[in-house]
Amino acid sequence: MRAFTAMEERAVSERLRRARQAERRARVEWQAARAQGKLVRHQATDAIQRFVQYDELQGSTHASHYYSNFTRMVNVAFLGEQAAKVPHFRDNLDAGQLMTLAMGERVAGLALLESMALGPPYKDCFQAAKARVTTMATMIGGVGMFPQLAGPANSQGSLRTAV
Repeated sequence: MRAFTAMEERAVSERLRRARQAERRARVEWQAARAQGKLVRHQATDAIQRFVQYDELQGSTHASHYYSNFTRMVNVAFLGEQAAKVPHFRDNLDAGQLMTLAMGERVAGLALLESMALGPPYKDCFQAAKARVTTMATMIGGVGMFPQLAGPANSQGSLRTAV
């Protein structure tokens, strides 16, 4: 009996990861959480759009970058710096994690809108949203309750649930 090569091992691991992902996606709870997350994301992008206009009125020249900055801020608060860099990471989260991440986006969007209503400089609005999201992530257990990138899984782009 011969040993698997590293390439064969990666291929088997990838097939198993995709099978688990397909099984997770087939669950009704996951589909509902993902759909709800998309609705919340649309609401958040509406808030970001208003924030971009607010920034431009105050002289910002790169306000359109706030879409990616906003997303990165929420993802890092809940997932950590490395996990937030994994492409399509939401496909690897369970229904509860998707709902928590959606709540983080909702909190950030509302914080932006509330801050803009007070009229401070645009940088203060973003920092207020970041502080609120970070506080929420800390209150519910922070990064520890979400998948982490660990060891060899980094090269495969998969997430491992920390329990």
